[in-house]
Amino acid sequence: MKYYKTTTKYNCGIDLHTRQMYICVMDLDGKILVHRNIRNNDFGFFLKLVEPYKDDLTVTCESCFVCFGLADACEDAGINFVLAHAYYVKSIAANKHKNDKEDARELAECLRKKGQAA
Repeated sequence: MKYYKTTTKYNCGIDLHTRQMYICVMDLDGKILVHRNIRNNDFGFFLKLVEPYKDDLTVTCESCFVCFGLADACEDAGINFVLAHAYYVKSIAANKHKNDKEDARELAECLRKKGQAA
């Protein structure tokens, strides 16, 4: 997220895989509001979880071959979606604790920090 500047109150980082996604919704103060695993990439359940925040939410995930389904679901729901290029999300690669939960949190944090710098 080298170039994107978020303007939304809530940011959602998603560590997306073929059969599951781990999501982290964070406000601009860094408070984690939702932090959980979603099996079978259930986009309907994801939309239910983010419903309270969706009017002012940006969602991001790293580029992968399954991210387009998520991008389409967000677009259909009217949610901002930003694709994070793995090369520019260096904080994830440098993170000592490599797991889906931490990667999702770090993606949300990257959006939040870039938004504050604007």
